[in-house]
Amino acid sequence: MEISVLKMKTGIENIKRSVREIKGYKNPPSEAEIKLNQNENPFPIPDEVKDEIFDAVRKIDWGRYPECDPAELRLRLGEYANFSPDGILVGNGSNEMILSLVLAAISDGDKILIPSPTFTVYPLLGKIVEGELITVNLTEDFRFDVDGIVTARKNYNPKLTIIPSPNNPTGCVLNNNDIEEILKFGDGILALDEAYIQFSDNPDGAIGLIERFPNLIILRTFSKALCAAGLRIGYLITNPELTGQIRKTILPYNIGIFSRTAAVKLIEAKNLINERVEYIIEQREYIFKELKKIKGIKPYPSQANFVLFECLEKEPNEVYSKLYENGILIRDVTSYPMLSRAFRVTAGKKEENNIFLEKLKEIMEG
Repeated sequence: MEISVLKMKTGIENIKRSVREIKGYKNPPSEAEIKLNQNENPFPIPDEVKDEIFDAVRKIDWGRYPECDPAELRLRLGEYANFSPDGILVGNGSNEMILSLVLAAISDGDKILIPSPTFTVYPLLGKIVEGELITVNLTEDFRFDVDGIVTARKNYNPKLTIIPSPNNPTGCVLNNNDIEEILKFGDGILALDEAYIQFSDNPDGAIGLIERFPNLIILRTFSKALCAAGLRIGYLITNPELTGQIRKTILPYNIGIFSRTAAVKLIEAKNLINERVEYIIEQREYIFKELKKIKGIKPYPSQANFVLFECLEKEPNEVYSKLYENGILIRDVTSYPMLSRAFRVTAGKKEENNIFLEKLKEIMEG
């Protein structure tokens, strides 16, 4: 009797090629005694605010689904951002808002314009939905090439342009005049990711331009200035007609009762949070000034809560490894375009920053 053996398949052949061909988002390693690699706020949520959050959550029936639309949180965000709640969507981190926007706007082959280098999630999502990525390089001193962005919008008319301002990992910004100039050309959506805007010279950002430019979208997060990366709360602001369409791509009950309750309490404590933002800005400027004094190090001005710097004389891998061996973790961005010798360091507490600076100086001069 002849027996045939069927070759078992794993199912991977059913996964889209665009997914199989990309590398997923990674950020190894993640733990160290001094952790300055993820642009987190170095301060915890104050205990008195935590107590208010826990008390409020205890009163909620955990066995019931929350409201599908977090109406109270949108109302508070409207007051906080000085914008109509009808134009606000809330997500599981601003990354979910970026995903929802890409899903709503981009079909196979549609063009997405982004700067380069920039936050790696943008090209990752663009490739997953099989969009056509168009990149405009930053200038040699890592500033936005506004003329290049305008030209690309004229020539390619992308359906979606995504620009983080301040940019991650370089810290450069677009001023509102630049943003207006970009919006004058092309009908496509311009999404400004303002995750770090509270640390910039223009903490109000570009929200005031939405009334005149209805194709402008603002993305914000609780992860940086509001000390709440672990809560995963982000939000999107634009004209209500656009939010109505983007909302269709968001799964029901995407924000749990704990996160939505905590977000409301954090907005109420914004004055306390603002004091910490001022401290972080002071530390960012201190790091930049001290890095300039270290031989073989070239830092770049930043308006975020981090500083980008290049290691010009020693091998970057050696510098990174020695810092990590001493319990100091910064972000290695040497795999990014244009940044083959660069690192990004988060502004932490002053004692952490001093240890980092002292050890880096020792490594560079050793």
